[in-house]
Amino acid sequence: MLKRMALTAIALSASMVALAALKTPQRAAPSTQASTLTALDYLQIQQLVSRYAYALDSGADSGYMYADLFAPDGVFLQRNGQGVTGRNALAALAVRTQKGPMAVFHFIMNHVIELTPDGAIGKEYLAQLKIGEDGKASEVSGAGHYDDAYVKTAEGWRFKRRQFLPSQTGAQPTYQLSVSVPARAEPKKASGLTAADYVEIQQLIARYPYGLDTGADHGSLWAGLFTRDGTFVAGNTRLEGREKLTAFAWQHRPGQGPLYVRNFSTNASIEPSPEGATGRIYAVVLDTGENVKPNTILNGGHYEDVYVRTPDGWRIKRREFIPTEDGPAPAQLPQPSVSRRPGRNGPAAGVWPPSTPFGVASRAPRRR
Repeated sequence: MLKRMALTAIALSASMVALAALKTPQRAAPSTQASTLTALDYLQIQQLVSRYAYALDSGADSGYMYADLFAPDGVFLQRNGQGVTGRNALAALAVRTQKGPMAVFHFIMNHVIELTPDGAIGKEYLAQLKIGEDGKASEVSGAGHYDDAYVKTAEGWRFKRRQFLPSQTGAQPTYQLSVSVPARAEPKKASGLTAADYVEIQQLIARYPYGLDTGADHGSLWAGLFTRDGTFVAGNTRLEGREKLTAFAWQHRPGQGPLYVRNFSTNASIEPSPEGATGRIYAVVLDTGENVKPNTILNGGHYEDVYVRTPDGWRIKRREFIPTEDGPAPAQLPQPSVSRRPGRNGPAAGVWPPSTPFGVASRAPRRR
C-alpha cells in the first residue's frame, strides 16, 4: 500500500513538472547573425577586398588564391551578367586574366561597407591602370565599381557575390544607390581615437566620391557628409554650409549618374586632434567610361581634412583639395647609420637599405 502511494506521488509530481514545462515559454535559439559590424569585421572585409587585386593580377596558386576568397557557393558576375561559381571555375577565371606575379592592374578604392541581415554589402571604385606594359606609355584602361555581398564563414569573411559594373555617364533608373553613413547615437568626448573611430572616419571618406560623382538625393548625400556649417575649398571655389554644398554636388557634372566613377581617393592618414581628428588623403580624378575615349587622368592632389564628432556620427568640418605641383628637389638629408649584424647573405653593418628591397624577392617566383 505504501509502495503504491509512493509511486502515485512520483507520477503526480512528474505530471506537474511536465505541465509546468508546457506552460513555460521556450527560449528562442540564439541568432548567428550579429546585429552590428565590429571594427574588426570592417577591417577583415577591407583585407578581403585588398587581397582580391593581388590574387587576380598575379593568378597566384594557379588561381586558387583568388577562388578561396569566395564562399563555397560564392559567385562572380561578369559584365554580361553571367555568373562564375565553384572553386575550379573561379580559379580558371583568375588564371585567364592574370598579368604575371609582379604585375599590378586592379586599383580598388573608396570601399564602403554596410550591415545586412545576411552579413554585409560593399561598394568600391575600380581603376584599371596599364603601367608601362609592353614598353608602351601608361594609360587608364577602364574603370567602374564593384557591388559586393559578404558572408562570414568558418574561415572568416568571404565574397558571397561580386559584380563589376563599368563606368557610365547619365541616369540609370534601374540601379538604386544606397550609401548611408553609420551614425553614433551620442557624441563622445575623448582625447584619442578608438578603432571604431578610425573605421567610421574611413567609411566617411569612402562615401565621399559616391555622393559627388552620382549627385544622389539631389546632392544631399554628399552635403550630408559635412557638418551643417561645413566648408569645402578647392582653388577659388569655397562652399560653406549645407545649402551651397548640396547645390554644388547636384550640378557638379552634366554626366552624373549612379554608375559614373570619377573621383578616386586612397592613402588615408588620420590623426587625433583637440577638435576631433585631421586627415590627409591622396586623390586623382579620372575621366573614364565605356562611352569616353580615351580614358584620361584629369588631375590629382590631396585633401586636407578636419573631422568632428556630431550626434549623427563623424562628419567633415572642413575639406580642402590641394592639386599636385612639381617643386624644387628636396635637400639631400644625411642618412642615419644603422648597425646590423650581417647574416649569411645579409647586408654589411651600417649599410641600409640592403640591395634587395624589403619584402621583395630577389628573383621572380617560378610560375606554377
